[in-house]
Amino acid sequence: YFAHVPVEDLRGRSEKIMARVALDHLEFGAVRRKGRSKLRIYNPTTESHGYESSYTFIEMINEDMPFLVDSVSAAVTRQGLGVHITVHPIVAVVRDAKGKLEKITDSDANEGIRESFIRIAVDRETDPKRLKLLEQEVSRVLSDVRVTVRDWQKMRRKMEETRDLLE
Repeated sequence: YFAHVPVEDLRGRSEKIMARVALDHLEFGAVRRKGRSKLRIYNPTTESHGYESSYTFIEMINEDMPFLVDSVSAAVTRQGLGVHITVHPIVAVVRDAKGKLEKITDSDANEGIRESFIRIAVDRETDPKRLKLLEQEVSRVLSDVRVTVRDWQKMRRKMEETRDLLE
């Protein structure tokens, strides 16, 4: 889960809490319908999460696709919040027809689909109205990215063909 996070960003953090974070995110993604994003924004509490933090967390799960992290980070910035750490493992999973997670596979296997599990720590926000606006903004961005990447490779090929014709 944290394999691609710089060591200095993890230094001094409780291994127990970091393990809990990873398992909570996986449990959050236990059911996800194809073509749909899962999103939650929260301030952890000892009672609910087993730890507290000076950050607000945005967690999402999607099919893996380009532009997700940059687009969501830009949405966070538009809401006036700073991004402090981003965790973004790509997990190969097999789900049943209802979207229930059946297993995690080797990323090299030709089984299942690759999903983006993204966790972003942002400036702490406690105002329910601002949290709702943030959720709406991130949700809109996830939807826009999904629509954008449907044909971006095809569009890119067409632009390259046009460029070659102009040359």
